[in-house]
Amino acid sequence: MVHYLFSITTSESLPDWDQEAVALAIIGRYKDVPVSLLESVPELARPSFLSLVNDCSEVGWVDMYGKNSGRPLQHVQGCLRVLREHDIELPDLSPLRHLAAGSGHWGAAVGIEQARAALDEYEMTDVL
Repeated sequence: MVHYLFSITTSESLPDWDQEAVALAIIGRYKDVPVSLLESVPELARPSFLSLVNDCSEVGWVDMYGKNSGRPLQHVQGCLRVLREHDIELPDLSPLRHLAAGSGHWGAAVGIEQARAALDEYEMTDVL
């Protein structure tokens, strides 16, 4: 899944890239979570788990083809809320701060080398 998401950095067609998601078994985006996965989560934590899965999967897709609705920020805030409620340490975002913000709601394009450098900081070198 992570490989697929980061492949957008080298895709030449957003619609083609997006269509590939249909073939993936992506949980979230308000699709049913497999029962075996849900049963592996303690019963009291399931509502938070489902909220986190749905918010994580919606962050990048919600405004992909339209104007900036502010919903990506709402989904990020939902993720952060769940992490805080369960005393889970927030990830270090400093490796991403050097990336240019650009203008408009899409921001500046991130080159493959910039993406690789950021991923290296998270020890995810095999993603790109």
